[in-house]
Amino acid sequence: MTGWKHHAIMRLKNKLLFTEDGVKMKVIGVADRTPLLIKQLLEVWESAVGATHLFLSENEIENIKKYVPQALSEVPHLLVLNHENQGPIGFMGIAEQHLEMLFVADEERGERGWKGAASIRNRAIFRP
Repeated sequence: MTGWKHHAIMRLKNKLLFTEDGVKMKVIGVADRTPLLIKQLLEVWESAVGATHLFLSENEIENIKKYVPQALSEVPHLLVLNHENQGPIGFMGIAEQHLEMLFVADEERGERGWKGAASIRNRAIFRP
């Protein structure tokens, strides 16, 4: 990856964010996708999908869930939004110039996680 996309991803890595209530969150570019991290991100995915993908049945969600660990392992650029006390609360996966995945845990979709993730995405991913 070259050009503005590479620079946008590099700007995101290790970016420290603060919420209005002073909670620290950090965006981390992840190369080593450990089984523990994949498990944590799968939990984030389940929370987000359960809250936002109401058009999917439970059976469909369970079927898709089987493929999520592989997708997390294979996406070229994985950025994780870490809450200072809770660990991962969101993540995005980028392949070439495409945002392939963006999920934020349901309980974080309000002031902290969702606004932070949307702000990062808008500032750094889609603008040269």
